[in-house]
Amino acid sequence: MAEYPKIAQLKTVAAFRERLMELGLSLPVDETILTAAAGSPLAQPIELVVSASAIAGVFIRWKAGMRTPTAAPVNIRCVAGETSA
Repeated sequence: MAEYPKIAQLKTVAAFRERLMELGLSLPVDETILTAAAGSPLAQPIELVVSASAIAGVFIRWKAGMRTPTAAPVNIRCVAGETSA
């Protein structure tokens, strides 16, 4: 099995950028972590518009133990007459 450094092993931004260069990847990287208090877009709530059948599918998976923790609240609005994709 191939050995490769895990992201958690790259302790600095410079080390992460160096690994990206080794892989030939061009990816913009911030110097510091943008926290929720600093306005990170990943900490903002989102709204999903889904059908009732899609909501039922989510609860079935949730009850089966496949829960996914989220950093921000998700508001789900059910739209009558729509079907899930």
